[in-house]
Formats: sequence, structure tokens, C-alpha cells
Amino acid sequence: MPPHARLGKNMHSIRLARSVARVVVRDLRKITVETIQIRLLQHEKSAKDSNNRSTSINGSTGEILARQCITELCRGWPVYRDFSKWHNYRSLFTRDSAYVWTTWSGGLPIEKFIEVSINGRANGGFIAHRETGTLANRFTMKDIPIDINCDCRFIFFCKLEGKEWKVQYVKLFYEKDKVVPINGKTAPDFPKEELVKYTLRYQYLAVAQHSLGHPILNNLPNANNEGFRD
Repeated sequence: MPPHARLGKNMHSIRLARSVARVVVRDLRKITVETIQIRLLQHEKSAKDSNNRSTSINGSTGEILARQCITELCRGWPVYRDFSKWHNYRSLFTRDSAYVWTTWSGGLPIEKFIEVSINGRANGGFIAHRETGTLANRFTMKDIPIDINCDCRFIFFCKLEGKEWKVQYVKLFYEKDKVVPINGKTAPDFPKEELVKYTLRYQYLAVAQHSLGHPILNNLPNANNEGFRD
């Protein structure tokens, strides 16, 4: 493994050689004030171009290395959270002022988000995160087991702490959800009056999560509302 991508024993930190770190910092100052928005899914659903600069292909050596380091960092979400590796999961984030926004948790500091995630896992909750950004949630509603899948963009806001990249904020953009019958044919009814309470593109997911007692954060961004541009 090259020196610019040495990983710690538990593969939860990325250290840069000092000379490379200087290059990374110098080049990043040209495109950001220390904080970067990384999109794991680059495909835009809107006809309007949301970015008029080339920031995700090629670039300087420092920019390329920074993107690779941040990509490795962001992959820690499914690797660590889905398998209850909470110590490693926490190590992905900045020491202070790190927050996560999801439908079921609302906006929480990372320590509180880990706490409610542990409680949810202990109570039988199960969420699998595919690296494409698809959530696969298992629910039992009205004694009928179903999956609810939701395609998301996991937006990671990262910054350098010393010589290591860390995540400061994570916000999910919800693009579309669907109910998947476990047996291929049976699904519970989702009343329209319940669905309309929540933002389009994660309505079914929100109804199911609310049935478990989660307070749902409404008006999160989707591909077509104002939150996506803001």
C-alpha cells in the first residue's frame, strides 16, 4: 500500500505522508474552505446542472489523493454501522460538533446517534446499507413482514483534522422508496392520509419507521424539492 494511504490497525484512519499532506491542503484551499461535500452517487435526477465546475474527475495530485482518502473514509458507514462496530464508526467523525441527519433520528450529535442506533439494534431493528446508497429496511406491519427499500444520497461533509480526514456532518437525501413483499405478493395497506403527512420520496419509509415509534424528520431533501439545491 502506498505511503499516502497507510491505514491504521483497524482500518479506521487514513494518514498522509507530510509532503503529500502539504500538497493536499494547498490544493484543497483552491476549491473549498476546509470542508468538502462528497456525493457517493453522482448521477443527477434533475435536468439542471447543480455544479458548473469540474471537481470530481482528475485534477491535481493533491485533489486526487484527497478524494481517494475521503472515499475510503465514507465507506466506513456501511462497514462499521451495519455490523455494530461502534468504536470504529465513531472514529470516522470529527472529535467535536459532528452531526447526522436521517428520517428516523432527526438531527443528532454523533454520540447520541450511536446511542439510539444501539438501542434500535437491541430492539430488533435492522438496516443494511448498500454502497450504492440504497437502504434495505425490514419491518413487520399488521403481522405482515415486508422490506422497504429507499434510494438515498449519503452526503458527507468532511474536513482535515491534523493529517486525517474526518466526517463532520452526514445528511441523507431521499430519492425514492418502495415496499417489497417478502413472499412476493402480500403487503400491508398504507393509507393515503398517512402517506401525505410525510415528504414525497420517503413516505412509505416514514410511515413504517413511525410505526416503530420513531419521530420522523420531515422535509428532508429529495431530488426535486428546494432542499436539494439549498
